[in-house]
Amino acid sequence: MTIFQLDFKRKIGELITWTIIIGAIIAIMMLLYNMFSSVFRPESFTARLEALPNLIREVMGLGDYPDLSKVYAFTAYIFQYVLLLSCFYGGIIGAKALTSEEGKGTIEFLYAQPISRNNILWQKILSGMIRYLLYSIFIYGITCLMIMVLNPGMNISGIAIDLFRVFLALLYAGYVFLALGFFLSALFRSNAESISVIMALILISYIVGLMGDILSKFHFLSYLSPIQHVLPLTVFNGGFRMLPLIIGVLVICVSFICAMIRYNKKDFLV
Repeated sequence: MTIFQLDFKRKIGELITWTIIIGAIIAIMMLLYNMFSSVFRPESFTARLEALPNLIREVMGLGDYPDLSKVYAFTAYIFQYVLLLSCFYGGIIGAKALTSEEGKGTIEFLYAQPISRNNILWQKILSGMIRYLLYSIFIYGITCLMIMVLNPGMNISGIAIDLFRVFLALLYAGYVFLALGFFLSALFRSNAESISVIMALILISYIVGLMGDILSKFHFLSYLSPIQHVLPLTVFNGGFRMLPLIIGVLVICVSFICAMIRYNKKDFLV
């Protein structure tokens, strides 16, 4: 059995757990929306938004007065929180990938195999990326299914096409933090250290991006946040911006390269 197969099999439970939890959150939010849809009618909801200070609206992601009475707009809105939670999952996949072997003492087993460190690293990267891809597909599928169930007149293929940008945003942001997590996993020796740092980075990134979006003088900060420039509501309405995407891809590539360099030089306690 290869390193990829061992890693994938051992982490499948974690994938199922995250999928069930986030899927349940989406289902509950969609059911509540269906029950209280009258609250989001433009004539009443806009008046409520106007009563809030601008800063509060921006923090809540409602600065542009989105029409949440439309099911797609509401779905994209709640996905900004799903996106944040998914980034935590992606970051944790990477942050635990290498440190867990040293922490559990299974690094000796890996070293007993006739494969190089680079091979170990890239098989684990492939395992992590496929697991996050499967997670994203399941979450995307659950969302499309919930919309179809609650709106029987809508066609599932049409829903899938309309929400495909939201799926790509989920995939992109998660992969950025997964890559950063791998670098931290190669840098530190324990899960506690690497997971703590990646979670802090995700929260800082989110806050910095929010500040860049709220404060016009600091708009450049939004480019430093993989989350802020692919917020599902923004992506759903206006598509992706090329420069932030390029920056994100560069972060992924540099993180994997740095992880490879560090992992090859790292001294393990075996």
